[in-house]
Amino acid sequence: MGSNMAENHPVGFQWVMEAKLRGAKVMHVDPRFTRTSALASNYVPIRAVATSPSSAGLSTTSSKTSAGSTST
Repeated sequence: MGSNMAENHPVGFQWVMEAKLRGAKVMHVDPRFTRTSALASNYVPIRAVATSPSSAGLSTTSSKTSAGSTST
């Protein structure tokens, strides 16, 4: 959350993009719209002061989504 991985960590970001090509959903949470935001499946432009409640909500949503998915 809150990192411009596409610009600051381009070598690691290649793995994120490869996963996206295979069907992974990439969510970018940051108050700024960056290159990472442009390449993400979902961009969530939150205010910096809203980080704690948003983190709790995202982790709850992510865990519910992950629990219902199956891998083949």
